[in-house]
Amino acid sequence: MARGHQRVLLAFVLTQTLLLGWLAVQLARGFFGSAGAFTGLSAALRAGVLLFVLVEILVPLFVYVDVARRTDDPDWVWVHAATMPVLNLLGLVAYLDDRERSRE
Repeated sequence: MARGHQRVLLAFVLTQTLLLGWLAVQLARGFFGSAGAFTGLSAALRAGVLLFVLVEILVPLFVYVDVARRTDDPDWVWVHAATMPVLNLLGLVAYLDDRERSRE
C-alpha cells in the first residue's frame, strides 16, 4: 500500500481513538464524583458502556500497529474492518486468522 494511504488510515484511527478516549474519560469521571457527563446513568450501565468503548479503542489500535509491523505485505483492509463499531471484534478474529494463515 502506498505510504499516503497508511497516513490516512493512521489519521482516521487516531481521530477515532481520541473521540472514543474523550467519551471514556467522561464515563470514568462519573465513578469518581459528580463531574462526569453521564452521571444520570446507573453505575452498571456506565461500566458496561465504558468497557464497550475501551474495546472500541483497543482493537483498531492493535490491528493498525500489528499491520504496520508485519513484513509480509499485509492487506490494510483489516484496519478498516477493525474500526467498524460493533463489527470490529469479528474483524479482529478474521485478521488474526489471516495473519496465522500468512505465516504458514
